[in-house]
Amino acid sequence: MYNAGEDWESKLRDELSQCDIFMVILSPDSVGSNRILQELGATWALNKPIIPVVMNLDLLSRIPLKLRETPLIETKDLERPEIMNQIIKYIVASNI
Repeated sequence: MYNAGEDWESKLRDELSQCDIFMVILSPDSVGSNRILQELGATWALNKPIIPVVMNLDLLSRIPLKLRETPLIETKDLERPEIMNQIIKYIVASNI
């Protein structure tokens, strides 16, 4: 948790270094956010697997190119068991 006055960039690096996988939710507003781009950059620097979840496929042209190389999930598909199985397979394949 982030506390007022705390160095959020340092806190973010600490939290990302401890996570096994980073799931990023990309909405029309967040996809171009500097903060999201910083989080993605830090995650790539730490060589952590990323699972992008998009609100809709119209966002594909707006997401960073590197994310287009990974399996994308639409939020509406998260309730489908086969999608969750794909996520699990991706995690296993990533040797997490």
